[in-house]
Amino acid sequence: MENGVINRAGILLFHHDPERWVFGAYIKIGYFETDSDLRYQDDVHGSLISQADKVIDLLFTKYLKAEISYEDVTRVETYPYPREALREAIYNAIVHKNYATFIPIQISVYKDRIYIGNECVFPDDWTVDNLLKKHNSRAYNPLIANTFFRSGYIEAWGRGIEKIRESCEEHGIKMAEYKVSSSEIMVMFRGLNTQDTTQDTTQDNIKKRILKYCSEPKSKKEIAAYLGFADEQGFAKRHLKPLLAEDVLTMTIPNKPNSKKQKYVTVKK
Repeated sequence: MENGVINRAGILLFHHDPERWVFGAYIKIGYFETDSDLRYQDDVHGSLISQADKVIDLLFTKYLKAEISYEDVTRVETYPYPREALREAIYNAIVHKNYATFIPIQISVYKDRIYIGNECVFPDDWTVDNLLKKHNSRAYNPLIANTFFRSGYIEAWGRGIEKIRESCEEHGIKMAEYKVSSSEIMVMFRGLNTQDTTQDTTQDNIKKRILKYCSEPKSKKEIAAYLGFADEQGFAKRHLKPLLAEDVLTMTIPNKPNSKKQKYVTVKK
């Protein structure tokens, strides 16, 4: 508040209908078959705090399809994108958006990729390289950023990009691609099973982490959890099986590959 009057940040953050004062303060989501073929869409309205929760739930319940597998009798859902990375990218868009443009945040969902675009004021001395490197937090909307920080949605250390990188790596997908201009930023994620040859670098990184972690015997569950994978069976098929074939990883009980006591250990050479 300023002089007993609620300021614009307060209205955006907490009023149930901030668009009465700030046009475009909402999020558009659309599912596209092609760039010109929009199949369905939703608008997420309300306070910025409520939008933050609604948009993530809507994406994962309506727009994204999970791969289903089973661990014994337990159903496991593996989505093509890491929830943590999408959440971080969307929260960053909400916090850093230039609300004076009256243009909503736009999320375009395709079968194999997602775009998150928002109007912003990008610092004149910054490039994509600066953005992707370690940097200090420079919030365009400090009151909104501080509220999101105190609410536990974001950190105050400018680590959002690094968290996205780590989540993508652990999920087995390529790091999000960023395109920026002085007034707009677009983030693009490619989903699981849609990666191009550049994904090899991520796979190599996962391989190195597995081999380092398995210097002592570890179970499939322990390895998957360490790397942030929920689907143990899918993880083992994509990442452990190739290492076994390369003879750089071995089973502790090779004659009983499906044993509940099975563990994996790096081959010492």
